[in-house]
Amino acid sequence: MLPGVTRSPSNAEREQRWIDAWNDLYEVFGGRASGECLLPDGTLVSFEEAQGFLQRAAYEDDRVRVEAGWALGRRVAVLTRA
Repeated sequence: MLPGVTRSPSNAEREQRWIDAWNDLYEVFGGRASGECLLPDGTLVSFEEAQGFLQRAAYEDDRVRVEAGWALGRRVAVLTRA
């Protein structure tokens, strides 16, 4: 590889990132597919909308971290750009 040139992740690597992020999301809610999630822009969305966000982010080569947190007095998954 040439100096200063970075390699794009393979589709398999992107899919693994997506799977890992979804697993983190499920883990925040104790394995249940329900709950609210706070996106990096501050938008509060449903579990399903967060899954879509994580999938798009993986294919756009964005790295997103998923952690438990609080918003409006409720436990949520907080998604931040890594």
